[in-house]
Amino acid sequence: MNQFPKAALAQHIAVLGKTGSGKSYAVRGIVEGLLDENARVCIIDPTGAWNGLRSSATGKSGGYPVVIFGGSHADLTLAGQYGEAIAETIGTSSTPAIIDTSLMRVGERTRFMADFADALIRKNKGPLHLVIDEAHLFAPQGKVNSPQAGEMLSATNNLVSLGRSRGLRIIMITQRPAKLHKDSLTQCETLVALRLIAPQDRNAVREWIEDNADKAKGNEIISSLASLKTGQGWVWAPELGILDRISFPKIRTFDTGRAPDGSEQHGQVLAPIDKEAISAKLQAVKADALANDPSALKAKIAELQRQIKTTLAAAPVDTAALEKSRFEEGFRLGQESITDQLEVFYGSLESWSRNMPPAPAFKTQMAGVPVRLERHRPSPPKVAPRAKTNGHAPATDLPKGEVAVLSACIQYPDGLRREQITVLTGFKRSTRDAYIYRLKEKSLVDVNGETVTATEDGVLALPDAEPLPRGAELQQFWLDKLPQGERLILENLIDVYPKALARDEVTQRTGFKRSTRDAYIYRMASKQIVTEPSRGEVRASEELFA
Repeated sequence: MNQFPKAALAQHIAVLGKTGSGKSYAVRGIVEGLLDENARVCIIDPTGAWNGLRSSATGKSGGYPVVIFGGSHADLTLAGQYGEAIAETIGTSSTPAIIDTSLMRVGERTRFMADFADALIRKNKGPLHLVIDEAHLFAPQGKVNSPQAGEMLSATNNLVSLGRSRGLRIIMITQRPAKLHKDSLTQCETLVALRLIAPQDRNAVREWIEDNADKAKGNEIISSLASLKTGQGWVWAPELGILDRISFPKIRTFDTGRAPDGSEQHGQVLAPIDKEAISAKLQAVKADALANDPSALKAKIAELQRQIKTTLAAAPVDTAALEKSRFEEGFRLGQESITDQLEVFYGSLESWSRNMPPAPAFKTQMAGVPVRLERHRPSPPKVAPRAKTNGHAPATDLPKGEVAVLSACIQYPDGLRREQITVLTGFKRSTRDAYIYRLKEKSLVDVNGETVTATEDGVLALPDAEPLPRGAELQQFWLDKLPQGERLILENLIDVYPKALARDEVTQRTGFKRSTRDAYIYRMASKQIVTEPSRGEVRASEELFA
């Protein structure tokens, strides 16, 4: 069999093969067949090797009328901030396109792909075949190096996991299967495996087989991967009952992907495109995006503020009233800060003075008369006598800040990380740590690295504080207690449990912006209300249903 099965083109496809195995060449042939049928196609090209689609195999005549964004053969420019605009343009038009990111810096490419993937899944209308070459660059397995790379990874994984329902048929090409994120690789229903030599890359194929197909049949594939000839590969679509070893046919367009050998023809003829039509659509999309761009809105607000200041400068101002208002607000904020700091200071001073050993007495002489002097410890602030109850401090003897931290630890018997205590109590880090230190001094909490746990004495010190309930009672507890935004997310997660929701689906259900949504989810995760079973997904905690 030398024809790629058409039925598999309606699925996500992973094309795996080492450099020089013919993987991109094979997909070029598939794309040519799709373009022959006027299918909608878009290629993400970080290699700069796909522009040959515009020329014939000899380079002497035109190929397919594919619009090229970016790269050395660009019809239209490409920049990091154009991701959403280009996604909407491609998602709502029938013009095939190549997005050549080969000349972009890594950070610029990362920003572009994060916005492009996030927008395409929302904007696409109808079937679209999306080819992502060197896919491991956009969905890397392992630790990411920056928050922006994390956003790109999350957006790309969401694109693959949710894309089928939005009409996307994704072909992911990679020379390093081990470096392609498993959340994306395992979503591909069809595997095309070409020559692979590195053991870790063959292991990635083995893991795909274990997740999607029959292990026994997979042994033949795994054993043959290292010896496959260039252009040969296995096509395995278990759901379609397809398992064939094929040789991919020769492409009919200019092979810009081959290694340079000095015989390349320069200035190949390119197929004409309707550049004006696609450019006009892109400009309309960008104009609409600009009207809703937060940075543009901020600039507009700054301009309005400048105008207001100019107007106020020309108008009489009640300076005394303005200064009084500012003074009162500053005094209020300062008073709150000082009160909080004094509480921590006096508590620490009390602990220090209580544990300080008595200073030795010494003698001196004044005018020939012996005088006995003693060096005294400073007197701490007066506090109520500390009653003894089984060796622990009763609740009435604890400052309210310590009560808040200890109560949180009692609610979570397995312990809390320091950052969780910050979320639950609202204390600044320095204040929080001072309270934790004082509670530890009183043997009311144990501290193990970042984890703080209430001791038995700590539990006895606050008899009214109890661990959180479970099941339906815990659901109602949080629904009554949470702020409106977090409560809305929790209600949606409870509705679909045990299913998880992609973060983008949370946005669609709630209308929250990405940053607002993620802030709410972070706070809810700190409260152990939600879990994240995989990158980009969130699910209600099982304790809400226990």
